[in-house]
Amino acid sequence: MSIGAARAAPRHGAGPLSARTSAAPLDHHKKATPVVGFQKEHYGVGVGFPVILSVGPTFDAWAGAITNMGTLVLAVASIAGMTLLLPVHIAGQQPTGTELDSKVKAFLEQRKGTWHDLNVPESDGQLLHDLIVKHKFTRALEIGTSTGHSGIWIAWALAKTGGRLTTVELDPGRHRTALANFKEAGVASYIDARLGDAHDIVPALPGPFDFVFSDADKEWYTQYAQAVWPKVARGGCFTAHNVAGRVSRGIAEFLAYMKALPDATTTVDTSSSAGVSISCKR
Repeated sequence: MSIGAARAAPRHGAGPLSARTSAAPLDHHKKATPVVGFQKEHYGVGVGFPVILSVGPTFDAWAGAITNMGTLVLAVASIAGMTLLLPVHIAGQQPTGTELDSKVKAFLEQRKGTWHDLNVPESDGQLLHDLIVKHKFTRALEIGTSTGHSGIWIAWALAKTGGRLTTVELDPGRHRTALANFKEAGVASYIDARLGDAHDIVPALPGPFDFVFSDADKEWYTQYAQAVWPKVARGGCFTAHNVAGRVSRGIAEFLAYMKALPDATTTVDTSSSAGVSISCKR
């Protein structure tokens, strides 16, 4: 990954739900009285969506609601002679798990073999993804975004666990490319990508984290670990890239530091020639 890390403005959530509803009986020979409103609880339905009720033995209706999230499609259900229109789908929401899986897989397949700019190989991306899913991690930090390959694997996993990734990149060009890749892969909404110097940003992050991936400047690995390890939750893991083979002095010092921690268990995965250290807090 990159020699440093990233800072971006925090993401803002969507505004409050607003909707307009309309209803008209399709059977013009039967008169019905529709009641339109936002029902918090009705027949066990605890939703804050527009619910349309009509009194009468036979009543068919349709309704559309335009919200700031997209088009609300309503289904008809009859209960005790009343017609209840319930929301069943909102267009424009985040894709479902299956849809996101398909989108990410297609993107990674399309870009296979093109990730060169300090990015991890596919096998290490898969390793990080599987580790997050296995342990259901949700609060992730990546030090060194590069152009986003590892971040996509991490965010894809976090989409399955309900988590979010904060990733830091020093180089503006790599940062811009990563943002575009995150968007194209469909995982941008799970990522807070920051542009700036990780030496400053990482120590200032409040945490806690249950997953950390370090892949920035190797000579600073130990300092990153010293800054973040106290903020790693029990059961969480601190992982680092490029720790196998002929390692630099900085990597050797980092591995010695992690293995000496009394509350850590450290192993090295060598699925790739680069190697990934995995230190989990007991």
